[in-house]
Amino acid sequence: MRADAAAEQDAAEQDAAEQDAAEQDAAEQDAAEQDAAEQDAASSPEPEPGPRTRPPPPTIRVPTRMPPRPTPGRTSGRTEGRRMIAARTVALVGARIGAGVLALGVCATVAVVAAVEPLPEVSVEPPSVRVLPADSQEVRACAGPLLALAEDSAEATGATALGVPALVDGAFPDGAAIEEQAALAIDVPGADALGGVAWFATAPGEVEPGLLAAASSQGVASERVAGFAAAACTEPVAEAWLVGGAVSVGRTTVLSLVNPGEVAATVRVEVFSELGRLESAGGSLVVAPGTQRVVALSGIAPDARSPVVHVTSTGGRVAATMQQSIVRGLDPDGVAIVSAGDAPATDLVIPGVPRGISGDGDADHVGDDDAVSVVRLLAPGDEDADATVSFHDAAGATLGSLEVALRAGLVADVPVPTLSATVVDVRVRADGPVVAAARATTGDPDDDAGSDFTWYAGAPELVDAVAVAIAPGPSPRLVLASDGEARAVRVTDASGGERVVEVPAGGSASVTVSGGDVLRLDDATGVHAAVTYADATESAAYPVLPPGALDAPIRVYPR
Repeated sequence: MRADAAAEQDAAEQDAAEQDAAEQDAAEQDAAEQDAAEQDAASSPEPEPGPRTRPPPPTIRVPTRMPPRPTPGRTSGRTEGRRMIAARTVALVGARIGAGVLALGVCATVAVVAAVEPLPEVSVEPPSVRVLPADSQEVRACAGPLLALAEDSAEATGATALGVPALVDGAFPDGAAIEEQAALAIDVPGADALGGVAWFATAPGEVEPGLLAAASSQGVASERVAGFAAAACTEPVAEAWLVGGAVSVGRTTVLSLVNPGEVAATVRVEVFSELGRLESAGGSLVVAPGTQRVVALSGIAPDARSPVVHVTSTGGRVAATMQQSIVRGLDPDGVAIVSAGDAPATDLVIPGVPRGISGDGDADHVGDDDAVSVVRLLAPGDEDADATVSFHDAAGATLGSLEVALRAGLVADVPVPTLSATVVDVRVRADGPVVAAARATTGDPDDDAGSDFTWYAGAPELVDAVAVAIAPGPSPRLVLASDGEARAVRVTDASGGERVVEVPAGGSASVTVSGGDVLRLDDATGVHAAVTYADATESAAYPVLPPGALDAPIRVYPR
């Protein structure tokens, strides 16, 4: 064993000696090469000045053989050099990695700040021009005479005209030329012999938009229809909402469509009821230029106790109304014209509604759908709506309110509670678009003197100036309701007489007017208005409408 140990020691010493010799030889060779390079540099001539050249890349020596493995426990000078170079390399790489991490951190900080801090908004208003439409012909089409269905057994599906309505028309400035014409009543035999369905027009530019007005009224007492009705003659439109009517035993409702234009109108009729949208209803019909079409609602919406009718027209435009009449037992007991009112909105105003018979205060009439006062509501879209129906006196004080949850597409008739005022303004506020109207009864259905009823439509907000025609009838009144702010409306008659009507904030003002008058309302922005009639046994009403969208200015954005 001692011999083996001595041999291992001798081998180690021999390896160390060989390594020292190799290192010494390498050092001597490096020194010799350096001396030769210095001598060459000294003997070389000085280079002449010239263009500067890029120095040659450094020469990298690659050993042709691997150096001997060092003996354990001993470290050569060259090995220490390699370790120092490796340490510097590691430090350099680490520094570069640290710089990269720092840059990433800065980028992330910038991204977080950009996400938290809002970027500045830059908006540019595109150039535009406000353009007034060319002067157009002002047209107002009337509802036509009151009708009765199935009085003639030979014409069981047709309608019969019940006389001639009284007409009133006028324009501002006074003296403007107004042309009266008549639409051909295709579905009403004998109506043309009575004068047809009237409509009025002025030449283009003769009057400003909204300052032509006309209205009609008629009282009738026949075996099947009795009562009084009135309606404004309206501008033909492409869309109308008619809230009112009924189709059931003893209740008849007909739809009237008048096209006073020169282009045929293709009309689509959509009916909603307490059962929802009636899929079998609707379809389309063509109303030829200069004609009236009459459609019995029972033919497209049978047994619709609470209908709401949506009329849309393409091509020509139409004036749409409905007429409802009631027969109780064998006796006729009221007639009303359902006028087109406000389009679906979240805030609606129905001015000048009489209290009538409350739904919770008169047990004798609770089950009588046509006698009890109601507010009819519909959310016509795809979403349900929550509505608040409130009742206000002339000063704007709230007399009562109801919370109504409306299901999309389902019509709801809400009974009016007992109220202290005899006439109220009904205001509807909802969280989604709705349409609304109110129904009230005049007189007592059980009284031999008879009774009448009226549908009060939602009145749209007016613009600065509008004309109103007052049709003849019992005790006509002009009701002006504010949209929440106090208003001062100037009312001028055709003779130039002027008065200022103060409308309190959130309230209304009622003005006595005369049948046959044509009035001009100025400073009426933010006001909702209606013309109402009432006595012991007769009633009627119609809303005052602003000029249509065709007369409104438009904004053009040139390319």
